[in-house]
Amino acid sequence: MRFALGAMDNSIIIYDLRTAVKLKTLEGHNAPVSCLAFSSSGKYLASFSYKEGTLRIWKVMFSI
Repeated sequence: MRFALGAMDNSIIIYDLRTAVKLKTLEGHNAPVSCLAFSSSGKYLASFSYKEGTLRIWKVMFSI
């Protein structure tokens, strides 16, 4: 199982909840991340920044 969170430096950090290991850090937003959601397959992560007004789709290639 994976968990994604928006960090204070505008990055996104993805963790494996079973092992408590940080899997990946995503950078690209220029403002805080407001919302995150994995696709049902776990292959993609959507991130939205309200302040920036952008929606990004990341290919993360994890299966859930």
